Amino acid sequence: MKNKVFSRREFLKLSAVWTLGFLPRRVERIIFAESGGQLFRVTAPRVHIRKQPQGKSEVVYFSQRDDLLHGYYPVDTGRGKNPIWFRTWGGYVYSGFIQPVGFNFNEPVDSVTGDGFVAEVSIPFTRSMRLISGGGWQPNYRLYFGSTHWVKGVRKGPDESPWYEIVDLFRRIYYAKATHLRPIPYEELTPLHPDIPRNKKWIEISIRQQELFAYEDDRVVLATKISSGVPLTRPLEEGELSPETPLGDHFITVKSASRHMGDRQLTDRIGSGALPGVPWVCFFHKDGYGLHGTYWHNNFGHRMSSGCVNLRNADALWLYRWAEPYSKPTDWEITGWGTRVTIRE
Repeated sequence: MKNKVFSRREFLKLSAVWTLGFLPRRVERIIFAESGGQLFRVTAPRVHIRKQPQGKSEVVYFSQRDDLLHGYYPVDTGRGKNPIWFRTWGGYVYSGFIQPVGFNFNEPVDSVTGDGFVAEVSIPFTRSMRLISGGGWQPNYRLYFGSTHWVKGVRKGPDESPWYEIVDLFRRIYYAKATHLRPIPYEELTPLHPDIPRNKKWIEISIRQQELFAYEDDRVVLATKISSGVPLTRPLEEGELSPETPLGDHFITVKSASRHMGDRQLTDRIGSGALPGVPWVCFFHKDGYGLHGTYWHNNFGHRMSSGCVNLRNADALWLYRWAEPYSKPTDWEITGWGTRVTIRE
C-alpha cells in the first residue's frame, strides 16, 4: 500500500492525534503514573491483563501493541526463568512483553557539527518522517524508547519545530522531533576499565541458564539475564542462517552504537519487522551474530532472538563501553580484535 504524503496543514491536524496515540485507552493508567511505579509500553500485538499473576488466570481485559500500562509494583511468582509480573490497572500483566519507558523531553541542539552524535529516544515512541521531492512529509518508522540513532543535522520539521536528521546504516535519511531524542553526552560513552589488559577480560554465556557473566581476572563484574537464539526446528535452506546462537569461543570484532536490523523496507506500518536503531551492538561472529540492547521485548531468561544475544539496554551499553575494541563517542563503527566471548550450552 502506498504511503500517504502529508502537507504541513494535514500534519498539524494529525499531530494532536499522534500525541494522543501515546495514551492507552484507560487514561487512569497515565494519571496513576504520577504517583510512582513504572510506566510500560506493550511490545507484543496483544497482552492479557489477568485476575491473578499466572498464565492460566482469568483474563480481565487485553492491551495492544504500543498501549501504555502503569505497573504499581512487581510480583515475583518464583515460577519460570522470568517470574516477574506487574500489578496494573484491574489486574496483573506478565513482564516479558512490556517495555519499561518514560516521558523525558529534551532541549534541541542548535546545530550539528562533524560526524554528528548518537541520541536515544526518550519517550515511549515517536513517529519519524521522510522529506520527499516537492517538500512533502511522509510517515516513516516508529522509533521506540531506548533505541539509538545517528544525528547528522537539525532543521525545521513538519510542525515548524526543530527535528533531527537521522542517517541509518544504509545511509537513508529521515527525521524525528528533536525534543523526543536525548543526545548522549560523551562522558556516558567513554571506555570502562581500559587499564585492564585484553587477556584479563572475557565474557561467558550460558545458553541453558540464559545468563551472561563478564570477568576481569576471574572476578565477575557483570552478571545478567539474556535472551539468546531460539532452537532450530527444521532443516536450514541454502544460505539461511541458524536462529541458534553459535557455541564456542569467539571475539568481538565490530562495534556499533546504532544498527538497523530486521526488515530493511522504509515503512510506517507497525509491526513490520524492521528494527531501526538497535543500540550498543558488539558483533562476535562473521555471520552477524552479536550482543546488543533490546526494546522489542523484556522477556530475559527465555530464548527469544534470531541468533544474537539480547540484553537490557543498560547492560548492553555497559558491555559496549567495557569490551574491546574501544570506541570513541564519535565512532559510527569500530573494528579490531577484541574481547573473547565464550558461549556454552
